[in-house]
Amino acid sequence: HVEPLTRSDFLLAHGQSLDLITQAQNLQSFYPMRQDLGRIACALERHWLRHRAYPERLDALAPEFLDRLPHDLFDGQPMRYRREGGQGFVLWSIGFDGKDDNAGPLLTKPSGTTYVGEETGDLVWRYPQSK
Repeated sequence: HVEPLTRSDFLLAHGQSLDLITQAQNLQSFYPMRQDLGRIACALERHWLRHRAYPERLDALAPEFLDRLPHDLFDGQPMRYRREGGQGFVLWSIGFDGKDDNAGPLLTKPSGTTYVGEETGDLVWRYPQSK
């Protein structure tokens, strides 16, 4: 019994680039991550409406506002979060580069040829948004 070649095995065997496959795999992480950040941000707003303050830690959101806290899909750790002043917060994932840039913005290559997943920086949800 011989296992069939996957598309990536086939491309690698023929010396072709995996850019499209890599981009598709990175997109699979990107969109759920943005959804998780949005769900947590909504729970933070619900917490603020009830308590007139954002929590000190994200685990204060479960189970009252979220059944469970989503983890960062890029490293499996809890999402990063901090309150900013009395009226704001920053919520982030470490992003594609696997480094915590302390809510540093997602940056692309200056050449403009950045593929999905080649960005550096974090996926950040900031409220209120900076001007």
